[in-house]
Amino acid sequence: MDRTVVLITGCSSGIGLHLAVRLASDPSQSFKVYATLRDLKAQGPLREAARARGCPPGSLETLQLDVRDAASIAAARASVTEGRVDVLVCNAGRGVLGPLEAHGEGAVRSVLDVNVAGTVRTLQAFLPDMKRRRSGRVLVTGSMGGLMGLPFNAVYCASKFAIEGLCESLAVLLLPFGVQ
Repeated sequence: MDRTVVLITGCSSGIGLHLAVRLASDPSQSFKVYATLRDLKAQGPLREAARARGCPPGSLETLQLDVRDAASIAAARASVTEGRVDVLVCNAGRGVLGPLEAHGEGAVRSVLDVNVAGTVRTLQAFLPDMKRRRSGRVLVTGSMGGLMGLPFNAVYCASKFAIEGLCESLAVLLLPFGVQ
């Protein structure tokens, strides 16, 4: 039986790390997980969590993937030995806290580049194959900040509201292609 191939962005900590380890350690051994990180030097906590959960050999691989760089995304996609991704989890994200007027242009640009443009770049890289195969599932990490504004989180919330709109639009367009 072919395992479900899962690629997750943003696995150096938090949701990405825990989801990668949870799927890779699943007793059914149904998943092959590609946990991606912007910087592979940051994979220590992921590797330690995988050891602690007893992930079987071959269930978890790490790949370098920076959602800010289309070439990095393409290289990670080409490194998936199965030649397909069944489940894509767009989880990489960045935040910035404080009053809007205190944020420099670079900080604002960085949040929007990772959270919005990075998600779009990743989807653009993986959706064509899913549509061609008429199969696939896409999960995008959202936030309460994408449903309601939160004090001192204006830029982060703006990015997550954008992701909500993107996903709502794609959900309708991808169904005829068998992509959920």
